[in-house]
Amino acid sequence: NRTLRQAGGSPIYVNLTEQRRSIASMMKTDARFKLIHSQVAQDQCERIDKADKQWLKGLKQGDKRAKPARHRDRKFFRSVTYPQYGNGVRLSAGKLWFSKLGTFRLHDYQKIPGIKKTVSIVWKQGKFWAVFTAQQAADKWFAQKSEWSKKPTVGGDFGLKSLLTLSDELVFDPPKRLKEAFQGLRSIQKSVSRKFEARKRAWLVDQALAKASGKPVTALREFPRSNRLREDIRRLAKAHTKVERCRGYDHAKIASILHDEYSQVALEEHGVQFMIRNSRLAKSASDRAIGNLKLRIKSTLAPERIFQVSTTDENGDGNSQTCTCGAHVPKTLKDRFHACASCGRTGDRDVVAGDRVHVRTFGRVT
Repeated sequence: NRTLRQAGGSPIYVNLTEQRRSIASMMKTDARFKLIHSQVAQDQCERIDKADKQWLKGLKQGDKRAKPARHRDRKFFRSVTYPQYGNGVRLSAGKLWFSKLGTFRLHDYQKIPGIKKTVSIVWKQGKFWAVFTAQQAADKWFAQKSEWSKKPTVGGDFGLKSLLTLSDELVFDPPKRLKEAFQGLRSIQKSVSRKFEARKRAWLVDQALAKASGKPVTALREFPRSNRLREDIRRLAKAHTKVERCRGYDHAKIASILHDEYSQVALEEHGVQFMIRNSRLAKSASDRAIGNLKLRIKSTLAPERIFQVSTTDENGDGNSQTCTCGAHVPKTLKDRFHACASCGRTGDRDVVAGDRVHVRTFGRVT
């Protein structure tokens, strides 16, 4: 494309159709590709096409972080997807059959409601997970309007000091699970790192001996791991799994309370990546997992029960910088107390921000 541009021509991009034709040709001629199910190969083409479109969109918008799709080493490739259930994948009596792979017994599974659509194999936290996507009618998944229409409405504000603060002064502040388990995780991680370094030193010695004797050189990834290293990796994965499950339980409990106690919920909608990119807030923001909580609430409440409210109104005033009366009350991040000189209201800034979200959405405060 660089040469074409210099010659005054138009750049050429490989679209999804051409990728599929190319991969179909490879599967006929290359023995390695014959070991891959055709639907899985096409799903990889869609992933690459999506990554290319995101890159081109970022370039068009002037995003300096936009990068093209590039080769991923297999140690970073953690999932494959069968996009059509029944075509290459089938579940029966707790056993999952994959074309080209074989049959596997599932552990800790539950009945899947609805029509199964896709199945993904995900390598995460030292285990393989089978992730199903199923389609189900909304009226069978969400509560009927008659069950929640007479309950009160509420507004909410997300934060790091307290995870979610509602306009009725109810505060959800579950434990920071990563912070609680940090010392244990740190100890296991040090043990894993030491064993990996010892393995690397042993590999260097083996490489030197192989070169001296004229034998083929072995890649580091192929060098065997000791039983102690394998055990430490399992311990580390198990500890991270516990952190994630405890955090997921906290989020499910919050979503359940919102579902049972309120008719409609207005939540401040803002991105969370700016918190992750902040070196001072990254660990706390990751531990809170605000994005996961939002997804949990959306999957628990019906769409007509959730309202996403921007952080600023039509005048550009932020929810946390504005009183419910509309007066501008500037604060820094350190200021946790709200005091309005116009209407005299005082209180916690997060509660006032939740009230502000509620007023902007429903026009009144309960």
